[in-house]
Amino acid sequence: MNNYKLTNSRPSLEIRECRRRLLQTIEGISSYCYNFYHEYNDNDLDCSNPDFITSVSVDSYNNVLLFIRNNFEVFYSFENKTVSGVYFKITNNSNGIIITPNKGLLKRSSSVLNRDIYTLAYSELLKLNKEVNSGFLENSKIFPNDLFMGALINAVMHHLKIGYQGFARILYNNSLEKYLFFYKNCLSGKTNAENLFSKEDRTHTEICSFYYYWIFRVVSDQCCSFVDGFSFHDVGTQFGFLPVMIMILGKEKLIGFNATRIIASDCVAPPKEFIDWVEDFRKSKKIPVMEFCYLNLTESPEAWPMSDVVVLVDVLEHLPDDSTAFQSLQKLWGRTRFLLIVHVPIETEKTMWRDHNILFNGDKLRRWARKFPDGIALGDNYLDGKYNLLTDLGFLILKKDRTYD
Repeated sequence: MNNYKLTNSRPSLEIRECRRRLLQTIEGISSYCYNFYHEYNDNDLDCSNPDFITSVSVDSYNNVLLFIRNNFEVFYSFENKTVSGVYFKITNNSNGIIITPNKGLLKRSSSVLNRDIYTLAYSELLKLNKEVNSGFLENSKIFPNDLFMGALINAVMHHLKIGYQGFARILYNNSLEKYLFFYKNCLSGKTNAENLFSKEDRTHTEICSFYYYWIFRVVSDQCCSFVDGFSFHDVGTQFGFLPVMIMILGKEKLIGFNATRIIASDCVAPPKEFIDWVEDFRKSKKIPVMEFCYLNLTESPEAWPMSDVVVLVDVLEHLPDDSTAFQSLQKLWGRTRFLLIVHVPIETEKTMWRDHNILFNGDKLRRWARKFPDGIALGDNYLDGKYNLLTDLGFLILKKDRTYD
């Protein structure tokens, strides 16, 4: 295999024309072919990126695969619950990948048509780069998994005959259903949440379910004295999975988790359809008000709401540097009346996700916790089923010290 070296220059006209001709040929073989030139312009795709990627229909994949095997050198083939694909050499300086969704993904109720699709699909991209040392798409302006997932998602939408909004709605509903299923199984003893994080093959929904389980458990433990309930603020809520779970489960199923005011904030407004759905659901169930508000961690906190409990899950690592992240933490602490729960991924330089800017480990979180003299650090008070301290799993938990003057 040719392990070519990527440069900062655009690929040659020959490579670009070769990619276009290949795409045209595949369009003639497959009943569907994702044309990334409609999605991204040449500057996005060509800057330091001579590679080729597309997706094809499930019913045409074997014919496309036969064409590739007969005309190109194939380096690697792969298949999992979400995607099948082939990686091959186009020219001495350009390689390509063609993928198709697996049939199990093409049902609206599919067990992997949720946020696990990202974990499972990206795992194949990581395996590819590890197995053949390819560096495929690594020097693109766009995160490689975004290009990879863009091709896969467009193929799924084609087969299900839906647009992106329809796809997002299915993904949201199925993910929420899986989170709820996991939590209810924990309560009934069918699933051990405390051991889950140690699984090597854990999926995205399992990881998030682990976070949610511990958030619910810590809040229930620490806020049991709030007889009349407490306010709960989910910062960086994105699609509001955590607040919606609280609304659906209620305090009976959440072991006394008595949130009487729920706030969901983000620097990007959620879709209006989602806000309307939440309000309709709240009215039908007569549950606490769920408020949406704008919050940017890098801006002044003066307008931020005060809350008894504040939660921030997997956000700090996206900020530009340690100083900005710690200042954001201080600002959130200033808007917290009682309990602050933060989670960050524990990573190394080797495992760091491409759009993460800050590395965290347990010792760093402990050092940061000690910089809050009016806070009591609780992360080391909790152990998972493998006797890991929650701090070492990425949790920073601070409770207000009522005796601090």
